[in-house]
Amino acid sequence: DEKCLVSSTQWLSEFMQHTSPTQRIAEIVSQNYYEQYPQNLTSEYKVAKIHFKNHEFEAASKSIEQVEAFESNRSFLFLWCYSKYMAVQERVLIEFHKKQQDNLFEPYPILSTAELSAITSHLEPCMKSGCSDAFLLYIYGLCIKQEAPYRALRAFTSAVKEFPLFWGAWEELLSVTVTRSDLLFVLKHTDDSVTRDLFWIALMNRMNEIGVPPSVLD
Repeated sequence: DEKCLVSSTQWLSEFMQHTSPTQRIAEIVSQNYYEQYPQNLTSEYKVAKIHFKNHEFEAASKSIEQVEAFESNRSFLFLWCYSKYMAVQERVLIEFHKKQQDNLFEPYPILSTAELSAITSHLEPCMKSGCSDAFLLYIYGLCIKQEAPYRALRAFTSAVKEFPLFWGAWEELLSVTVTRSDLLFVLKHTDDSVTRDLFWIALMNRMNEIGVPPSVLD
């Protein structure tokens, strides 16, 4: 719909400017996608969204945890997972900047699977039952891409299959599409669209930047 198209345009604009759209995804998603379901707009959900918008990610997740069996509601589950993810990311970045004061060459941190295990454990039942929610697939892919890049590729591919305008997931696909077989998998399991064409262009640009000839994907 129109809101989803606007969101995708924002993601694409930020990508072309080399800025990360990650922090705004939950806010956009919950407003444009999940809030079409009035039953989701409970007081706990509204409070969690306020905390999230204020970058109070731990408080947002704790607000969702007050709801019994929140895992059974996909909007609650997504906002809880993404709040947890952002809380971990924020903590790791704070530690990184502290270390960087003593060592300018401190390597940029990568979120470990262990740090994200609480999120994946909540998402695994949904994944095993054949999850078709683009945004849960997206956050699952984020959590496993360091340990299992091919599984992450499958999750991101399924996300854009369900929601072709989800540029955030297409962007993550760029980071895990490294071989010809990866690319063929993506092309086989997605439909022809403008966003897929933009993904192809972005992939070619990335390969040129790192000095890899596009012919390796032929």
